[in-house]
Amino acid sequence: MTYRDGKGSESIVLHTSVRYSIIEQVFNSEMSQLDEAVTRYNKLLENGPYRDLAWADALHQRMETSKLSTGGRLICPFLRPNFISRRQYESLVKTGESLIGAIDRMEQMVLSSPALLARLELLPAEKMLASIDPGYQALEVAARLDSHLNNGSLHFVQYNADSPTGAGYADALAELFYDTPPVKEFRKKYALAKVGSRKHLLQALLKSYKQFGGTKKPNLAIVEFRHAYNSGQSEYELFRDFFREEGYSVEIVAPEQLEYRNRILRRGNFEIDVVYRRLGVQEFLLRFDLSHPLVQAYRDRAVCVVNSFRSELAHKKAMFGLLTDESLTTKFPAVERKAIREHVPWTRLVSATKTTYDDQTVDLVEFITQNREADTEAQ
Repeated sequence: MTYRDGKGSESIVLHTSVRYSIIEQVFNSEMSQLDEAVTRYNKLLENGPYRDLAWADALHQRMETSKLSTGGRLICPFLRPNFISRRQYESLVKTGESLIGAIDRMEQMVLSSPALLARLELLPAEKMLASIDPGYQALEVAARLDSHLNNGSLHFVQYNADSPTGAGYADALAELFYDTPPVKEFRKKYALAKVGSRKHLLQALLKSYKQFGGTKKPNLAIVEFRHAYNSGQSEYELFRDFFREEGYSVEIVAPEQLEYRNRILRRGNFEIDVVYRRLGVQEFLLRFDLSHPLVQAYRDRAVCVVNSFRSELAHKKAMFGLLTDESLTTKFPAVERKAIREHVPWTRLVSATKTTYDDQTVDLVEFITQNREADTEAQ
């Protein structure tokens, strides 16, 4: 998870995310150190005093008490968190920063070029929302690079730039695991650090609000579709509770509860300065039209909406088609072109046309037909 807005000796980083993300992946380098760490942790469970799983029962109970579940199932059924080395973490951060820089650059090109915008195949309502300046710099304040490892190489499969989830749960799980008996024993040999998310998100929200022109301590609304059934604690409740602990007035609001009067977006008597948008653009447009109070307040720049509706530009998988089009990225910084080349899968919208692959012009349909088996093996 990235937020727009913390090195020391060699150490292992603890991160317990429930989804693939940029900081969950492990490069082949330094595998010996990680293998040693994982082996030691496993031995603590297999041969040491922690074979008695009373600690695991206690962990399970703490998860239940914290409502860390979805659909009635605990979000983490494992007894070992993910470990990556500090160097690997820093390498992943640098790669992520390079890719995000390239995506930002491409988004600016798209906004100034109707031809490039057309290649993203946005719906008319999505185009209209994308045309509105959100009033602050970053098009995506929070985003998640979804990835997988293939033969030791890291490949990103999606840039979740709309309403990325998982970071709140990851923070809560890291807190729980950090103080379990086997992890405490593990920490006697290895320096272990938790990767926090909520504080960085809050800083990013406040930075966006300041750029937006906000000068007071803002009221925050986490806008999401509320489930009709009890599925455990919503991740948004974790964010709400943390933001409140930091001294901010925060409410979780369903879009149906919003009203817009006299240039003020509100839920009842609660006046809203910043909307932390946790609902997808497409799902929102399936349920509401462009006369919705949230859209009216956003268009009038009466409220700061994070992520902005422009984030849908980067969220479309067709964005990878633009990033991997060498004719568009020739003037990008070398570090960004290298990150794209090494980590973004070559992507094209299928049509009867010619395109480029490895700096060569190819017939797209013919190229797909000839390389279908190779693509299947790679998957």
